[in-house]
Amino acid sequence: GYALASVYGGNTANSELEVLTGLSMQFVPQNTVCYNLYMNENNADSIVNLFNDAGYKTVGMHPEDPTNWSRNKIYPYFGFEETYFMPDFDASEEGDWFIDHISDACVYKKIEDIYENKGDEPLMLFAVTMQNHGGYSGILSDIDFPIDITGYEKYTGIKEYLACIRNSD
Repeated sequence: GYALASVYGGNTANSELEVLTGLSMQFVPQNTVCYNLYMNENNADSIVNLFNDAGYKTVGMHPEDPTNWSRNKIYPYFGFEETYFMPDFDASEEGDWFIDHISDACVYKKIEDIYENKGDEPLMLFAVTMQNHGGYSGILSDIDFPIDITGYEKYTGIKEYLACIRNSD
């Protein structure tokens, strides 16, 4: 299949906005981040509200600084009952960090913990991870990677990108 995204290489919050609200970035000025300029508690209707109304526990998480794109304000506007950001992750074990971000493995552990402790209540959990966040500087360029990238060497970060994807998997 195919997937289309309104952003490339940054401004992830705009993709989140589209997923959670159904709003489109089509008519928003380029390089604008709606979370910072347009969203407030009065205009943040989202799919999260539908899950809340249906009796779900709703959780939003992003293992970065809570103020990154003002998610600490926006996630509650969307109706998330619980939010988790970098300070809420116990990233003290080996493998909990990947390059300079909280690893996907650490996020998965948090998701499993929330799921296992939710009781009988249905759960809607929205997680944005950071492990595979660019830029791909080539910091992992010397890794032994089992995929032949012959012909793609001009994409200097390709091995690092693939290593991040493989590690997430």
